[in-house]
Amino acid sequence: MRLAEFILDNIEPILEQWEIFARTLTPAADGLDSVGLRDHAEQMLRTIAADLQTPQSHAERILKSHGEGPELGETTAAQTHADIRQATGFTISLSTGDFAHACRSMVEEARACHPDREIILQAAPSLAGSFDRARLEQVITNLIGNAIEHGEAGTAVTVTLKAAGDDALLSVHNRGPVIDAAAKATLFSPMVRHIHDEAGKYGAGAGLGLGLYIASAIVSAHQGSIEVESTAGKGTTFNVRIPLQVAAVAQKS
Repeated sequence: MRLAEFILDNIEPILEQWEIFARTLTPAADGLDSVGLRDHAEQMLRTIAADLQTPQSHAERILKSHGEGPELGETTAAQTHADIRQATGFTISLSTGDFAHACRSMVEEARACHPDREIILQAAPSLAGSFDRARLEQVITNLIGNAIEHGEAGTAVTVTLKAAGDDALLSVHNRGPVIDAAAKATLFSPMVRHIHDEAGKYGAGAGLGLGLYIASAIVSAHQGSIEVESTAGKGTTFNVRIPLQVAAVAQKS
């Protein structure tokens, strides 16, 4: 039996042993469920098996052993694993600032990067709060970038920021394909990606990328929430709600 076949035929027992081993790695393993302990091991094992089953010349094997394999057209499970580690292992550093100013800065930056798209900003002149500006700027950038990428060409992206009680409410809206219910359920998952098909609908497959997961992690670190509304005729809107005064001075994501 070849190694690739062995991996695929015995993937569950291998993962069970990995989970047992991972559970011993305290304190990192404390509080982790089965999914957390396996930590994308299944996706990486399947990627390894697929690579082993791909025919390669002697020269190609030598190049790969030197870390000079061909560039892949998609993100691998291992790359996603590394990106997730980098995205989630952060602390937020809170300070008093102007949320509206941060929002305007990111909109202006997006306009400069995408001169062919109209980006409308509807925001109060100022909105004071306690937040990690760099992290929230990343959220705004990710949501605008997502709206531009998946919105209908030639239509505007609208960014709205307002106070809603004790919270700041940020909304990013675009016209385009509807995100179906199945895709919504895993939209912020780091290991599930989505694309819109030829019929113009989003489905589980590949494509919305890691940006939404990172945005969700940052919002959660600010004790906030992020949700999506997507309907035919109205388009897609991502709504972020963040307390203007986060309780902790700094908290782990």
